[in-house]
Amino acid sequence: MARQVTIAAAQMGPNNEGARREEIVGRLLVLMEQAIDARVEILVYPELALTTYFPKKVRNDAISTPPSTWTRTAPSFHIPVTSGGPGDRSVR
Repeated sequence: MARQVTIAAAQMGPNNEGARREEIVGRLLVLMEQAIDARVEILVYPELALTTYFPKKVRNDAISTPPSTWTRTAPSFHIPVTSGGPGDRSVR
């Protein structure tokens, strides 16, 4: 039997190089809240959502484990979270 699944792509502008991680995650959470309101089941962020588009240096805070605010918020809405950074082949 066919099942409909609502999928959304989170469109966001660039992150400035000096942006703090908390700022970036805040933007992602706003998009997540909008998706929840729209009853989205799968939300896809851009592949470099936690870094600048053309990173001049590797940001250790941006490619580590998913931000704790994000990982605390998503499960309360039954949203699984996976993340990875440039060159990271593992799924977290």
